[in-house]
Amino acid sequence: MSTKLFSICFVATFLLIIFGIGLASIIKPDIERSYTEARKLQQLPTFSEQSFQSGDYFRDMAAYTSDQLAWRDNFVKLYDRQQLLTPLHATVVNNTVVVDHTWLLEKPTDRFHKELMDNALAGIRYLHKVVKPNNTKIYYASLPYPVLNLRELYPSYLRFRAPAENKKYFLSELNKDGIHVIDVAPRFAQIPAKERETMYFHTDHHWNIKGAFTAYQMIIEDLNKAGVLHQSPPLTDNDITKTQVPPGKFVGSWNRQLNMLIDDKVDRPWIYKPKDGFPFDQVRVVAMNGKTYTKLDDVYGAGTSTPPYQYSTVYTNDHDLMEFENKQANNKLRVLIFKDSYANAMLPFVASHFYQTQVLDLRYKGDQFNLESYLKSYKPNVVLFLFHDSNLTTPAYPFFKQ
Repeated sequence: MSTKLFSICFVATFLLIIFGIGLASIIKPDIERSYTEARKLQQLPTFSEQSFQSGDYFRDMAAYTSDQLAWRDNFVKLYDRQQLLTPLHATVVNNTVVVDHTWLLEKPTDRFHKELMDNALAGIRYLHKVVKPNNTKIYYASLPYPVLNLRELYPSYLRFRAPAENKKYFLSELNKDGIHVIDVAPRFAQIPAKERETMYFHTDHHWNIKGAFTAYQMIIEDLNKAGVLHQSPPLTDNDITKTQVPPGKFVGSWNRQLNMLIDDKVDRPWIYKPKDGFPFDQVRVVAMNGKTYTKLDDVYGAGTSTPPYQYSTVYTNDHDLMEFENKQANNKLRVLIFKDSYANAMLPFVASHFYQTQVLDLRYKGDQFNLESYLKSYKPNVVLFLFHDSNLTTPAYPFFKQ
C-alpha cells in the first residue's frame, strides 16, 4: 500500500470514528446519573440571552457534550486501567489517590474554603440562637476522616496544609460561639498506625464498624464527663456480638469511581450489635422515597446476607428522618442529631443512651422544610452534630428561611 493511500485510509478511519461517536451521542437518550461517579450528569442546557452573555450556556454545553458522550464509561474505564499500570508506589487517578493498588484515598483539597465554611457556621449560630431559650446544649463531634488521619499512607508529595487549616478554623469558630467541640481525631492519632488503618475501608471513603464503634465510645465518654449523660457508659467489646458478612463483592465508593478495578477482597464488612439487642421501644424511619420502616433490622444491617455489599446497606443508609425511643434510658433527654453518612454506622449505639432521638439529614430536606419551626416544636435538650472532619461545607449543615 502506498504512503498516500495509507494516509487517506488513516484519515478516513479517524473521521469515521469521530463522526460515528458524535452521531451516536446525538441519537442515544441522555443519561441522568452516573453510577460509577455517583453524580448527576449535565443535561442539555436551555438557551437564554443571559446565559449566552455570561458564558454559562457554553460552559454547560461543554459539560453536556462531555457527560453525554456515547460509550463514555468505557472510555473512562480504559483511561483508568491505563493509569493504574504505573509502577509507582502511589498515583492519582481521577482525583483518587491509589496506594500500592490496595488503598484508595481522597486527594487533599488545596483550598481554604472560608466562605463556604462561614455559611455552615452561620447556620449553626442561628440554630444556637433558636434553641437558647430552652437551655439546649449543643455538641459538635468531629469524626476522623482518612485525609487527616491516615496521612502515613499518602505519597510525600501531597500537601495537607489546607485540610488542616480548614478544620482548625471551623472548630475554633465553634469554640468562640460557645459550641462544645468533641474532636475525636487526637485520640485516634494515639492509636498505632497499623491498628488505626484497620478502622477504615480500603476502597471506600467511609470508616468501617470498628472505627465507628471506637469513636462512639469516645463520644459517649465525653458526654458523660460533660454531665450531659449520667452513669451511662458506652458499650464495650464484651457487650456486643461481631458478625462478618459472607464472602462477596464489596462496592466501595472510591472503587466504583475507578470502575471497580481495585481488588475489594480486603473489604469484607463486620456488623456489631449488642448481645441483648438494641433497647428501643419504638423505631420510625422515613426513607428518601417516602417509605416508612418501624423495625431497626429493616434499616440497620439489612444488607448483610446477600452481596454485593455497600456501606449504606451493611449499616444504615441516609434517610429523611429517623426516630428512636428508649424507655429503659436512665434519662428523659431528647436529642436531635444532625449528621452525614459517617454517623450511619454508629447511630443506633448513640441513640441507645437517650430517651428520645431524632435524626435529620438536611441534604434531603427541600425548601418547604422549616427547621426553625421544627426546633421550636421538638424542643431538644441536646443537639449533637456528627460530621467527619473534612465535611465542613455541605448542605447537611442547618439552613433557615430568613
